[in-house]
Amino acid sequence: MLPKRPVVSLRYGTALRRAFGDADVFSAFVGDVLDEPVHVASVRTELRGRARLSVPTAIAGLGGDEEARRLRVELWALREVAYRERAARAHATAWTDRAAAPGAMATRVVTVVVVVPLERVPRPGERAARYVDALPAVSEEGTEHDGRCVFVAPWTTTDEVPARLRAWFELFVACDVGQAPDDAACDARTRRVLHAIERRAMRLAELEAALDESLWEEELARRYHEARRRGFREGLMKNALAAMSERGLLVDAAVRAWAERASVEELREVVAALRGRGGGRA
Repeated sequence: MLPKRPVVSLRYGTALRRAFGDADVFSAFVGDVLDEPVHVASVRTELRGRARLSVPTAIAGLGGDEEARRLRVELWALREVAYRERAARAHATAWTDRAAAPGAMATRVVTVVVVVPLERVPRPGERAARYVDALPAVSEEGTEHDGRCVFVAPWTTTDEVPARLRAWFELFVACDVGQAPDDAACDARTRRVLHAIERRAMRLAELEAALDESLWEEELARRYHEARRRGFREGLMKNALAAMSERGLLVDAAVRAWAERASVEELREVVAALRGRGGGRA
């Protein structure tokens, strides 16, 4: 196990902005994601929308030479289940901004999205809201013509991680579980990231913002699990009523009212009795 280091996780926009606000770190990460050289001379960091809603980080880079100036990159961290829809809106905004900028037709637009799991660990007795588990390490939408939108999933469980991204993924995960290595075990670039996100290096306002994000993350996870439980019960109720109907039983208003009040265990018993323990259709 790596020695622990007091850092703020890169799952939070506060830490992401500090780490990737460094132009060299930003260039190296985006270049490895895109698998092409990227040289960004300056980085502008901003937080769009209400900080309480943990609206993701947007970082736009404009390079110092002619070729790099044609590249506009935004880096986002998204943890909502509907992250692709959020990313599409962010990408469309970047594309619109590009159209209004001088020399727009020569500017490439790339949106890089770091997909963050909603929870670090599962809740007792519940499946974790880790929709990233089945994601590929890198996926992409769009083209050079309408702008590339690239998704990276450092927390994915797949073994098929490109070699150029392995160190980045390990860094994201290590910071998340409080096992970021000491300086002696790091290369220069990793040290710059870790120094940027050390708790003792952050202002009180930044630490408070990270705490605010973590509280909102907990609220998102709570809503996610409530919706899953509600959806499961509704599906089970429909299954029970359909099983009754298939067996020729009367399904009137009184039966439907009972089904609305019944517990999950009662509905399961009905489905098991009418369709067998397998339960039939969900």
